[in-house]
Amino acid sequence: MTGAGTMRRWIKVAAAAVLGLGGYIAEPYARPQLVGANVGWRIAHAVPARRLKYTLVGTLLALAPPSTS
Repeated sequence: MTGAGTMRRWIKVAAAAVLGLGGYIAEPYARPQLVGANVGWRIAHAVPARRLKYTLVGTLLALAPPSTS
């Protein structure tokens, strides 16, 4: 490939890199993850920041494995 073909290829690679997809949407298991990310985004914007922060910290502490020291 020379000239325009190479340029088109690099534009596609750059677009995939900028979007952070890199063929990810083509994977069969990607759709449920994208739906989950969308739901999480909506929850994060619907709940006040302080309440969301304390809820997330509490959840992480509740799910953390016990200390073995």
